[in-house]
Amino acid sequence: MARKLQSAAQSIDAATVDAPQADEGAKDLSILVPDITLEIGGRTVTVREPRFLQGLRIRAKAHALARDLTASIKGGEGLTDDVLDVLARHDALVKELICDVTEGADAEWIDGLSDIDGETLMLAWWTCFGPFFIRQFSRRLADEMRTEALVALAMAERASAGSTFTPGSPPPATDASTNSANATPSVN
Repeated sequence: MARKLQSAAQSIDAATVDAPQADEGAKDLSILVPDITLEIGGRTVTVREPRFLQGLRIRAKAHALARDLTASIKGGEGLTDDVLDVLARHDALVKELICDVTEGADAEWIDGLSDIDGETLMLAWWTCFGPFFIRQFSRRLADEMRTEALVALAMAERASAGSTFTPGSPPPATDASTNSANATPSVN
């Protein structure tokens, strides 16, 4: 069974700071560095939020996962089970990403975890790692919205430029002798 030990914020030496300040400092640190240390499957592991260069490498290899998460969220899904379904479709990559950011974890150990321990590890990973994908989703959505706005603006400009009045061709000329109104009645 998994048991949470401490977050990086909780490891602040409270002896040097009075309690109210330590609580505030711990809260601030947990926002800035949301690493999670827990005991799971007989090991103590620390799941870390990806750091900058690590995030760039992960972004390159997790492109398909990010795309599928974006599609799921844009499709109105985005509930925990929907996200878990997307993660399940990318299980090998998720295992690799968990190993990339979790001290004390390796692929063989992860393969041997019970369902509940594996899910607990994955949820701890998502807690630290989810914001990484949410930022990518937000940027993709903002880019799509900008593109749609530019296309709509261009179409509106084309429509307003093409709406100037251009008179049609004049009606065909008529010969007065063929006009039945002016014709002389036949006597036959």
